[in-house]
Amino acid sequence: MIALAVIVAVGLGAAGVVAAMSGGPDEGQGSAASQDTSTPSTEEPEPTPETPTDDPSVGEFGETIEFEDGVAIKVTKPVRFKPSPQADMDGSPLPSRGVPVRFKVVISNNGTAATADDLPLIDVTSNGEAIQEIGIADPAFGIEELAKDTRILPGKKNVSRMGYFVVDPADVSVDVALGGYDTVTFSNAGG
Repeated sequence: MIALAVIVAVGLGAAGVVAAMSGGPDEGQGSAASQDTSTPSTEEPEPTPETPTDDPSVGEFGETIEFEDGVAIKVTKPVRFKPSPQADMDGSPLPSRGVPVRFKVVISNNGTAATADDLPLIDVTSNGEAIQEIGIADPAFGIEELAKDTRILPGKKNVSRMGYFVVDPADVSVDVALGGYDTVTFSNAGG
């Protein structure tokens, strides 16, 4: 698996980022003069508030999550739409339940090597319920049932237009799994 690169460090400041990245004296990188040899304090360290950047594999819709090799994934915010008469789902009529939403999954290659020819897997959850159906196919909106399966050359991107019926458009999460990479999650849940 290719690890995620942390793009933004919030609340650490430059000195905190350098200290956190170097591992500090406990990692054998400080001089003996800079190591604290006093007795340990009995006070508990103050907890640091969690921020959305605490987990680099989770982002909000519209944000870009980038891996160390330069491959980046972005999911646009789902918006409601009215499927066209040509829309179908795996050749069968559209279900009459749920709210139809559409969004884009953008996979960019900002690295120096082409990506593998792999099908991104998209899982959608709404209001705590996994959406079991294959996505909506609607040629009027350029929406495909499955994300595009293609190799991405350096400097290029792959844009897939997706559509799903969801329980609550205000509570949607989209997981994107691309072969060889950690799964990333985009969400508007709770906000």
